[in-house]
Amino acid sequence: MEREAKGIPPAFWKNINGLSSGNVSLLGPSGSIWPVNLAIKEGHMYFENGWQEFVRDHSLKCGEILLFRYDGNSRFTVLVFDASACERKDCHSVRPCREVVKSKTSKGAKSARQTVPSSPDHRKQHARIKERDNAFEEACSFNSNHPTVVVIMRESYKKRMWLPRRFSKAYLPKNSTEMRLVVPKAGEWSIGVLQCGPGRFILSSGWLKFSESNGLKVGDSLVFELVHETEMHVHIFRA
Repeated sequence: MEREAKGIPPAFWKNINGLSSGNVSLLGPSGSIWPVNLAIKEGHMYFENGWQEFVRDHSLKCGEILLFRYDGNSRFTVLVFDASACERKDCHSVRPCREVVKSKTSKGAKSARQTVPSSPDHRKQHARIKERDNAFEEACSFNSNHPTVVVIMRESYKKRMWLPRRFSKAYLPKNSTEMRLVVPKAGEWSIGVLQCGPGRFILSSGWLKFSESNGLKVGDSLVFELVHETEMHVHIFRA
């Protein structure tokens, strides 16, 4: 894995119109954004400043596969697959360290977000990021005596929800087939549970109805609170 800079195959970038060196955004599997610098050297194109953080935050290893899609407006969507070509579901909950640990940014240094040009599109993007950050921080400050986990909604979670493996493996019964989800002051839903390998649980049948009934949107932060082995309370923090 190229940690310092990532070369972009010429066959890929030569088919992209209007893309030039400068600041671009990488939209990771979690829906979070990593600002990086796109450089052109001797006819080759590279991701540089900011790429190291993307590699570190996703714990990328040699042999893993990255799928890039150019969305326009200087933004790429990135999916991460392991060496066996299976998508790494753990990347769905990854967030940029600089967004989570804000106190780490020194007073004299500009954050990566501040380097993005102040165009109307980027201002809207900043506003969306700030709303998502605020929702995530509120979710992380939720206190409970029960096991909890925070998940950020992304497009692929509207029809089914992958629960983080570490949480599922530690707290959910291996024979789970159904879970009752309770949203305080809103109602309760019976959701089917699928197990896809050791510690991998998916909220499947009934989840779409749950998502639509509660108006879940990409960027919302959800706190899953396990109050019983077959019941979770879901606390929704809107982005």
